[in-house]
Amino acid sequence: MAGVGVSYFRSRNPEFGGPVHEGARSFLQDFGLNAFVAVLSANVGPKVITALGGDTILWLALIGTAGALIPPFIAFWIGIKFFGLNSIIAAGASTGARNSTPGLNAIMEESGSSVAAVPYPVSYALTTVLALIGGYVSMILS
Repeated sequence: MAGVGVSYFRSRNPEFGGPVHEGARSFLQDFGLNAFVAVLSANVGPKVITALGGDTILWLALIGTAGALIPPFIAFWIGIKFFGLNSIIAAGASTGARNSTPGLNAIMEESGSSVAAVPYPVSYALTTVLALIGGYVSMILS
């Protein structure tokens, strides 16, 4: 609530709070998000582990890891081998398909080029629409 209040006052009075360096603002934003995730995980984690128990947690972790890592690698490989895409463009399309803006930023920083951003919005939009349609269809079928 404090953040909402400060943001409101700053939008009404731009001099409130003074100029904030972009690096400091970005650090505080990232730190706040990481702290939120850490506190939430610390509170919920033990309850989830006791609820699942046994080998279930291992299988869920294995399936989740495979589901998170295998599709982008397959998409990247298909983009390079079958479609003949440049590796930077294939990586940009893969990050868009995973809705991963930090991944796109990392690719652009490492390559020193913004070419990876060209296929990003197309794959981002396609996967977002397909996920929404898939969720709606699964809700209807359940």
